[in-house]
Amino acid sequence: MAQQSFISFHDLTPDGSYLYATPSVQQVLGYHPSEMVGRSAYDFFFPAEIPACKALHLETISLQKVAVVTTLRMRHRAGHFVKASIVSNLISGCIVATREMTSQEVHVIEANGVVVSKQWSRHRLQPAPAEPARWADAVAAFSEIRSCLLLDRFTAGLTCVYATASLADVLETPGAPDAIINRSILDWIHPQCRESVMTEVGRAKSMDGICHVRFATIGAVYGGADVEVEVVMQCCSDAILAIVRPFANQV
Repeated sequence: MAQQSFISFHDLTPDGSYLYATPSVQQVLGYHPSEMVGRSAYDFFFPAEIPACKALHLETISLQKVAVVTTLRMRHRAGHFVKASIVSNLISGCIVATREMTSQEVHVIEANGVVVSKQWSRHRLQPAPAEPARWADAVAAFSEIRSCLLLDRFTAGLTCVYATASLADVLETPGAPDAIINRSILDWIHPQCRESVMTEVGRAKSMDGICHVRFATIGAVYGGADVEVEVVMQCCSDAILAIVRPFANQV
């Protein structure tokens, strides 16, 4: 079982305002989701850590990152601060965040606001800018197609309970998001790929971690053509979050 966690969606403004938070946020931070939606992400961070958080936030967008962990303090509704590890994922139209302990890249914000970083990824999607990019420019430069799925981790076939609209672009089929909701992800994974995908997912679930998989789809399931996709799956306490992109987009 994963540690208690929650999933949230944030807009692409500098405030990173909450668009949605799963109900489990109440167990983690004491807030009802409705108390967070529409508020800036920075309303819940420790004041001394906010400048570092903003710099990492911009970097996530500027360098188009997925599965980046930042360890920081978040404000509990009762008034105290709790240590949290937030995984940030840039997708088409928003940032999706989860709480997790395993990733390719980790940033720890110390009490004095200094960022201590450790990066395992072999390369970045693009070179780091010499100077911080302007926010609007960073958002406008993001053109890669990425979608987000929420999978029921308690079903054997990982039933899809939510998909962002951009899945239609990933799978090149307008009706794809609606077609896969309430269906097992196995229904549209090519039979030759199913065993290897589920093996990796099983390992990630056992470690409450992250896995990277690549597989061919069965287009007939969602009314389109077969495509090849790359997926990063993150195991949370109430769902598995899957970031999906066309494999052809990988650089």
